[in-house]
Amino acid sequence: RTSSNAIDAEFWRAVEKGDLGALGIDPDRSVDEALPLLSSWRQQQRELSEAQTALHAEKEKAEAAMLAGLRQRVARTSESDRYAAVLEVVVSQIAAVLGHSGAETIGADRNFRDLGFDSLTAVEARNRFNTVTGLRLPATLVFDYPTPDAVATHILEELFGASGQESVPVPVSSASEPVAIVGIGCRFPGGVSSAGELWQLLAEGRDVIGGFPTDR
Repeated sequence: RTSSNAIDAEFWRAVEKGDLGALGIDPDRSVDEALPLLSSWRQQQRELSEAQTALHAEKEKAEAAMLAGLRQRVARTSESDRYAAVLEVVVSQIAAVLGHSGAETIGADRNFRDLGFDSLTAVEARNRFNTVTGLRLPATLVFDYPTPDAVATHILEELFGASGQESVPVPVSSASEPVAIVGIGCRFPGGVSSAGELWQLLAEGRDVIGGFPTDR
């Protein structure tokens, strides 16, 4: 809708100004000759805009499909190969952020500043890594871990723990399981010496506020 509105706005500006040249139409043409061309231009621009939008959406969808599931892909590799698999993904994303056609020039030990990173590209890289890994990495990632090697190592640890093995969630105890109180220690107010007396104090609503104890 926004692209269509922009095309219509450009169209009517040119018509109102009589500037057919702005639409790629010979300004010396007669009105009868220009009208079909104007209609054709408008339709072509709309179709082009729709095609570009669809292409962009398909590209994003393809990238998401390609990048999703890193954890599952890496988990299927041997433990010794996991670092290399993560590093390959990290380097390919860095190359994409920098606009390189390939990742050959991205050395694993090269500093991000030397590669030309700034605050904007740092955030873009972080966003790509988040998409790839499913993690929530900080915007300062490439400054905290200033080389592709450091980023890959950090991501591997976040995904699988320091050992490189996939972390297994600890099951949460069911709320229906009984809870046993094996001991308790406290100091009751108002001279109360037992839990029963405390409940009685609360039931009666007695005021037992006093000064701060001097023996603590």
